[in-house]
Amino acid sequence: MKIWIAVLSAFFIIVQCNAQVKIQKSYVDEFLKDDEHNQKIMKVQNSADTGTITIQKAYQRQDLQHRIDVEAYNQRVYEWQLFNSKIIFWLVVFLVLNGVALSGFQFYKDHRAQVRYHELTNRIANAAESAQIR
Repeated sequence: MKIWIAVLSAFFIIVQCNAQVKIQKSYVDEFLKDDEHNQKIMKVQNSADTGTITIQKAYQRQDLQHRIDVEAYNQRVYEWQLFNSKIIFWLVVFLVLNGVALSGFQFYKDHRAQVRYHELTNRIANAAESAQIR
C-alpha cells in the first residue's frame, strides 16, 4: 500500500510541475500583451520632451527583455525539475521492483531449502525404518 501511495504522490508532483510550466508560459504571453498595450499608450501621449519618451521606451524595452529572460530561465528551471522528477520517479520504481524481486527470490530459496530439508529427513526416517525391519 505504501508503494502505491509513493507512486501516486510522485505522479501528482510530475503533473503539478507540468501545470507550473504551462502557467509560466501563459504568464509570459499575458505580459507581452500588457506591454503592447503600454506601448500603444505611449504612442498616444503627446509630450514636448521627446528625450524623456525615448529614455522611457528604452527602459521599457530593457525591462521587458529582462523579464522575458527571467521567465525563460524560470521555465528552463521548471523543465529541468520536471525531467529530474521523472528520473527520480523511475529510479524509485526500479529500486522498489528490484526489492520485490529479491525478496521473492529469497522466499523461493527458503522454500527450496525447506523442501530439501523435509526430503532429507524423510530419507533418514525411511532409512532408519528399513534398517530396523531387517
